[in-house]
Amino acid sequence: LGGPMVFLLPLIIALMVKHSDARTHSLRYFRLGVSDPGHGVPEFISVGYVDSHPITMYDSVTRQKEPKAPWMAENLPPDHWDRYTQLLRGWQQTSQVELKHLQRHYNHSDNVAHITKRAWEANQHELQYQKNWLEEECIAWLKRFLEYGKDTLQRTEPPLVRVNRKETFPGITTLFCKAHGFYPPEISMIWMKNGEEIVQEMDSGDILPSGDGTYQTWVSVELDPQSSDFYSCHVEHCGLHMVLQESESIPLVMKAVSGSIVLAIVLAGVGLLAWRRRPREQNGVIYLPTPDR
Repeated sequence: LGGPMVFLLPLIIALMVKHSDARTHSLRYFRLGVSDPGHGVPEFISVGYVDSHPITMYDSVTRQKEPKAPWMAENLPPDHWDRYTQLLRGWQQTSQVELKHLQRHYNHSDNVAHITKRAWEANQHELQYQKNWLEEECIAWLKRFLEYGKDTLQRTEPPLVRVNRKETFPGITTLFCKAHGFYPPEISMIWMKNGEEIVQEMDSGDILPSGDGTYQTWVSVELDPQSSDFYSCHVEHCGLHMVLQESESIPLVMKAVSGSIVLAIVLAGVGLLAWRRRPREQNGVIYLPTPDR
């Protein structure tokens, strides 16, 4: 092969369970082998994640499995790290053998995937080990890690949401509904026009980390400044439903004389108390609780 070969080893554990907080959590391990690493690049790396949080790290330079979250270091004894360090050193050697095997066969056979599959299936001892790990041990470890890191992994931070408008092109105005500061990252945001969903007319951004342990995203929609349509942004996060809609006193009509858009944010569910602690008005948005039913 002309250049270095990168091989994601066959064992990628991605296990999901429902925990008591009704969220879905995952435990994932990635092992990466590189046949001809450049200067400063490890030939083998193993990283563990709970949800989006790195929890463990091993590479061929340090040759030590190390915690990447403080709650992992606090709850697991030194012999745990020693035991798994030895295991990962063995996997490191295995990765180099498998890479050499791929280099020998990949350019000479279109059936290399089938050959590899048959080899794995023939190893009944390894298959039983992986089955036991996925069905028993992995679940137990994930539940244990969720308890260790519950202050981080099971916390809820509601989104801060605002709506603004911008003239993106001459004669075209775009409404942006932006959410930030929320955790976990799962969130639903949708624009509605005159009470109907307009998914096909929407543009949306990826859900991205903000760098402080929370996430951010946005959705937008273009509208005709001369129209009198009413738009509302609906946000759902961890059972909290928010509707950013036009105020009855100042409708969202772009040809109105008002120089700003005033929106009512309607809150429901468990997040009501937390939202009441926020200022009554920020960034041209008025916060109103949902009337009791």
